[in-house]
Amino acid sequence: MNQLSIARPINLIIIALNIIVVDFFICSQGSFSWYEVAVLILKILVMVLLAAGGNMINDYFDQKADALNKPKSQLVGKVIAPKRVIWLHLVITTLAILLGALLSFWTGHWFYSIVTLLYAIVLYLYTPFFKRIPILGNLVIAFCVAFIPYWTAYGHFSIGQGNSQKIIWLMAFAFLSNFIREWVKDVQDVQGDTAQGYRTAAVRWGFQTSKYTLYALWWLMIALCCIYCWSHFSIETFILVLLPSAFGWTPLWIATKNQDFKRISLILKIIMVMGMIGVIIH
Repeated sequence: MNQLSIARPINLIIIALNIIVVDFFICSQGSFSWYEVAVLILKILVMVLLAAGGNMINDYFDQKADALNKPKSQLVGKVIAPKRVIWLHLVITTLAILLGALLSFWTGHWFYSIVTLLYAIVLYLYTPFFKRIPILGNLVIAFCVAFIPYWTAYGHFSIGQGNSQKIIWLMAFAFLSNFIREWVKDVQDVQGDTAQGYRTAAVRWGFQTSKYTLYALWWLMIALCCIYCWSHFSIETFILVLLPSAFGWTPLWIATKNQDFKRISLILKIIMVMGMIGVIIH
């Protein structure tokens, strides 16, 4: 089971839920043919496999940093041989590209195949290139996650204005929450990232500046939730969307050391899931 954690199963489940919310609940509104079910499964498999492969190659490149950041839970080089990780990444990513091509052929939209290939390249380059430039790595990952709702909805020609607004909301919320979470992870990993030569935001500007910037970004996320709740108010959206975001900033404000940010990262995952549920039930 330890070896499976290299793929980040919880993150993969969140990605799958994101695709299901957009495709089944927003675009198709619960009415599915067998063809549409098959297309949905392909969409999920492509993005989940891409993310799993990206997580694996990220851990491969991060061996030196992980030895300092999380020596007890480091997998590559201890539990899994580095060569095996490269092989797994190659197989999984290749399968994702092939399924992306199948999805394009089946639907007649080569957009899916092109995006799949671009994701594979970007996720491979993330650690050795993007992560070495302050903010850029955070923006890249946040954009990759935020683009998934649009990628999922592409090809649906009768979404409607109200549902289009929901997709835009999901994209904006996914971008901001993931940008914050990536910066939170940088604060957690600053010791190892410094040793490996990464110029992340936390390495470049330090703990206090990162904390205050994250606090401001969190308030921006709360403002975004307020706007959504104002436009689509129900008691359910208020409880599921706004309250978790509003209360979530407290652990950030009282954080005094890098280790405190692990709890904040978990809170952000919960907020992401609650936000998706809030969109569904409205």
